[in-house]
Amino acid sequence: MSQEQQVPPIPGDVIDWLDRLYPEKCADPKDTEREIWMKSGERRLVRRLRLELQRQENTVYVRNT
Repeated sequence: MSQEQQVPPIPGDVIDWLDRLYPEKCADPKDTEREIWMKSGERRLVRRLRLELQRQENTVYVRNT
């Protein structure tokens, strides 16, 4: 089984919520290096989930019966 087939269905509204919670923005010069890395990781997750959602929407699943 490929990695794409192991990904559970991802609700688009959850990704939209995460996108609002962790918006794409430039680093604040006042942030520590750790804070910058943490925010980068948050955005990376949102982008990854959105990519998986797009893959799921473009994939036709065939049920074996």
